[in-house]
Amino acid sequence: MNVKLESDLFHPIEHALLADYFGVVPPKCAKGIDPYAEAELQREGDKSGVVRIRLPFWGSVNSFTVKNAVARLALNSIQDRLPQWGKGSTWQGRDYNDRRKLGISLLPQYLFEINWADSWPEKYFVTFVPGHERYVVTASADCPDTYGYEDIAIGHYSKEASLVDGCRQVLVNWWKKWTGGDPERRWQDFWGTGLIDHATARRWSVAVWGPSDDDFMMADIALGFWEQNVSFRQGCVTADSLGRLSGLEGMSGAWPGKVGDVWGGPVSKSRNGFPGYDLNQAGIALGPVGFPRR
Repeated sequence: MNVKLESDLFHPIEHALLADYFGVVPPKCAKGIDPYAEAELQREGDKSGVVRIRLPFWGSVNSFTVKNAVARLALNSIQDRLPQWGKGSTWQGRDYNDRRKLGISLLPQYLFEINWADSWPEKYFVTFVPGHERYVVTASADCPDTYGYEDIAIGHYSKEASLVDGCRQVLVNWWKKWTGGDPERRWQDFWGTGLIDHATARRWSVAVWGPSDDDFMMADIALGFWEQNVSFRQGCVTADSLGRLSGLEGMSGAWPGKVGDVWGGPVSKSRNGFPGYDLNQAGIALGPVGFPRR
């Protein structure tokens, strides 16, 4: 990284934080800087806009400390789009940071938002970090109760990976790590679509927790319709007819199949039945026309 690029992109302390997070040697301008040193911590009333380590809600450094600093760096330009508990009230769950004053602003891209349970939102963004040539995926809550911070970086991937593949790997790993793969701890609701839609997010969730009761319920509805409709049985399921019936979106083509099939490997959408539910990964037994059965 040349000297001009170093100074144009980030403050030396920000370079030190990014190098620590990515596990790489810092550039010359950040050599010898300890981002954890007392003198380098974020101070109350600091209006410089430089992102530094901030102590968590409960006061001492934790495993999310550098991840929070990287997330605040990535999300600095869109703080008003992040979840906020008590928005408009006297007490709010999120603290806002001063806008960074360096010449280059990072541009986060909104992925989607989920609700873990009982109004417990988590909103995901992906941000390209120039110089390091990597994408960082962040998770944002509406208050610091869970991690000690509102925002954390949950993973990163190379610019050579596609957005969908890179984000899928990061988010699936994050959900597995955070919940231990326990189906009782899967997220409950999909609250917002960005670059990733509901159907795709549900497919990713199946890779972590397996199919949910909702997946089977929609399959039962479609299978019940198939069993009662003669013309349906004589041909294939069309996207329009099934979409109107079940309310599922993104379907295309037709799905012939036979009772008792179990798909264990990659199968095209034309044989999968439900685009929002990854039957292939779950290994669900298929009923007529490719629908899962219990």
